[in-house]
Amino acid sequence: MTKAMTALVIVALGTLLGCAATPSADKIVYVSLTTAPSGALVTFEGGETCTTPCVIGVIESVPLTIGRIGYEAVPMELTPDSPRQLSVDLKRVVEDDSFTIESLPDL
Repeated sequence: MTKAMTALVIVALGTLLGCAATPSADKIVYVSLTTAPSGALVTFEGGETCTTPCVIGVIESVPLTIGRIGYEAVPMELTPDSPRQLSVDLKRVVEDDSFTIESLPDL
């Protein structure tokens, strides 16, 4: 199981069972991740995703990338020392709203 998958499973277990029911609940750090604008896709190293705003359970270093169409991707890493509330301002790379996924050429 990848680190990101472990983090997501821990979030799910913590929500369903209550934090005290998980064996290492005292070691889990929950990071509330928001972006401006919201609705960005957060992709973890193992391919798992969430859409901002989302809460991520962290027990060890978790590499991820935040992206949204028309904005620069932001690679980062969450650790147990990360702030509990993390807000990322995305940098716009397209000047107007005419850019859509359908306008990309076939690869």
